[in-house]
Amino acid sequence: MMRKLVLIILLVTNLNTSKAQTNSYHLNLLSNWNNPNLAKVDALGSIWNDITGWHDTIKNKEYVIAGTGDSIYFFDITNPSQISLVDVEDGKARGAINRDYETYSHYAYCVADQGYAALQVFDLRYLPDSVHRVFESDSLGMNTHSMHIEVASKRLYMCSNKFGRPATYSSAMDILSLQNPELPTFLAHLDVPKNINGQPVFNNVHEVYTRNDTAYCSAEYQGLFIYDLTNLQQQKLLGVITNYAQAGYNHTSWLDKSGKYIVVNDEVPTGLAAKIFDISDMHNPKLSSLFNSHPKATPHNCFWINNYIYQSSYQDGIYIWDASDPSNPKVAAFYDTYPQNDTIYNPTYEGCWGVYPYLPSGNIIASDRANGIFVLKPDASISGIGLAEINTSQFYVYPNPVLDKLHLIFDDKAKQVNIRCYTAVGEEVVINLDESIKHQFIDVGNFKQGIYFIKFQNDKYCKTIKFIKE
Repeated sequence: MMRKLVLIILLVTNLNTSKAQTNSYHLNLLSNWNNPNLAKVDALGSIWNDITGWHDTIKNKEYVIAGTGDSIYFFDITNPSQISLVDVEDGKARGAINRDYETYSHYAYCVADQGYAALQVFDLRYLPDSVHRVFESDSLGMNTHSMHIEVASKRLYMCSNKFGRPATYSSAMDILSLQNPELPTFLAHLDVPKNINGQPVFNNVHEVYTRNDTAYCSAEYQGLFIYDLTNLQQQKLLGVITNYAQAGYNHTSWLDKSGKYIVVNDEVPTGLAAKIFDISDMHNPKLSSLFNSHPKATPHNCFWINNYIYQSSYQDGIYIWDASDPSNPKVAAFYDTYPQNDTIYNPTYEGCWGVYPYLPSGNIIASDRANGIFVLKPDASISGIGLAEINTSQFYVYPNPVLDKLHLIFDDKAKQVNIRCYTAVGEEVVINLDESIKHQFIDVGNFKQGIYFIKFQNDKYCKTIKFIKE
């Protein structure tokens, strides 16, 4: 059931203003989908869990994959103002509070950690008509909390993985091969270090982030453990982050593009700040900063793209942080998916569960446990969503400020570039371009005076340039 929400645009003069006064900043709602009649999984009225996105590079269409207690939902959001439900698949578990999804090529991998849920693999090539289940087995994992796929090494990491029938055997984390994407195969268990009594230092990896076969393992209350898994028969523990300020349930982490900094979220219902650590020396990690939307808010999942950290922050909805200075992250944008919370922070996990910022359109998708699926668009003040920033010499504009014609100059290497224009508040302005590839211009004679943004984008990178209309 599509529900249209009215977005009240308020002037934000103080980012510490309560949510009763404003529910968004630099993030604009495009659409919301929810069916409040779906089965609830707890007394809070929670329906939804995690979310991911998928871009069909052949048909150039964008999709949402999200889950409820019993099912996996597939939505077409190519038209972001009109979410279209295109398929629902049985999740092989009932009342599952947590599900997780990862995509690889044109496949979606799905798990849940309750109800003896098998690993499922779906072929997405036939969307928007339907998805095809190509693999389903509990032999590799019957209950799995979360997953991460490293595309370069074709590996699937399954965290807090249980197997056997019933699920009596468990592994802190298992590594599978996706050499054949439709038939995952087991490679290795994670080697967990032992304490002086011969017991494992931790029992579960709650979530993992991997890059270049280095795994950053969030091990719940035991902290963050960093492994070199290049050789699975000779796994190396590179570093450990424990006993840090506002330590709690180490839930998830993500690296910045340099690999020098990592953001860590500790999940407890009473709220703990997110942290950024300098791990340039993995043997001696250093805390760089603590930050949170509210002292009682609970950061959940996170991603770090270019200078921005994207958080699903339960009671406070989605937060985007400008972390260009890792010692002092600043709020860049937010949208409150859970206004029911208002200014009262109950010690529960209510609100925004998941966020996904990697769609080439630049739209951001999110799941709220009670309020469903959200599609949002950052305004033009936030550039480079999910894409690598390019050298400014490849594109430039002149004159700036401009009266009538704004010239756009292209580098020879810049091909198949999509060009869009936005106002300072993120409203798209229809523009007409001449037919030249390298030298185009926009007639801005009828534009109102003020600040505008030109955004150049293809499927690999983007660049946003501000200009002033006099």
